[in-house]
Amino acid sequence: MENPRALHIVLNGVIEDSRVLKCAWSLGNAGWDVIVCGASPKLDRDEFEIGYARIVRVPLKPVFSYTLFAKLLRRARRFQRRLMAKFFGSAKPGIPNLKRGVELITPLALDFKPAVVHAHDYTALPIAGAIVDALAKTGQMAKLVYDAHEYVPGVSHLTKPLAKVYGDQERRYVKKSAAILSVSEGMSDLLIPHLKLSKRPELVANDPLVIGQQLSTRNLRADCSIGAQVPIMIYSGAVAPQRGISTAP
Repeated sequence: MENPRALHIVLNGVIEDSRVLKCAWSLGNAGWDVIVCGASPKLDRDEFEIGYARIVRVPLKPVFSYTLFAKLLRRARRFQRRLMAKFFGSAKPGIPNLKRGVELITPLALDFKPAVVHAHDYTALPIAGAIVDALAKTGQMAKLVYDAHEYVPGVSHLTKPLAKVYGDQERRYVKKSAAILSVSEGMSDLLIPHLKLSKRPELVANDPLVIGQQLSTRNLRADCSIGAQVPIMIYSGAVAPQRGISTAP
């Protein structure tokens, strides 16, 4: 009997996204064939394997490391978005990477024939939704899973028009989704009214894998010279200004 297949779509370089990799690892461990499609840091497609998953990265958008050039580029993009919002605020913005993403990933999906298309984050959802529709036209019925990594109205680097467009796309495709996933109960509380959900999303926390864990010989407090009386907050995710870590109570 053929293994079930899942196609994961995420608009980053994949290797730095532990949530995506853990999802792929868990499915592969359960007997699924898994492809994770992400964004290549180069101008052409690359392909490799991590654990159970086949990673295919296509040139959707540039993916840069945290170098001075990357920081300058992000600032330039924020400045560009602000200018567009100021002078063309009434115009409906296009969704970044949508057309190119659908064009590059659809042939892969048609060949792979997944039973599930898993959209990681609001940026991948419109692409994944369009691909599910394209598969349906060929008679391949795939279920859409939306993994909500962020609360779109709270994403600081999005302009209001673009946040509205993404929110509209979310609400459009959650109606077609077989499952909605959330990273925390607090996120679920925000998503329910935002996405007009009739039930709570399924919770998949960003926790470390249990299988394969080994006790560490090091001590976090000792390494950081933190006394036993000082509280420690554990944050699981990318460290970036828009995450609000610096203002955490």
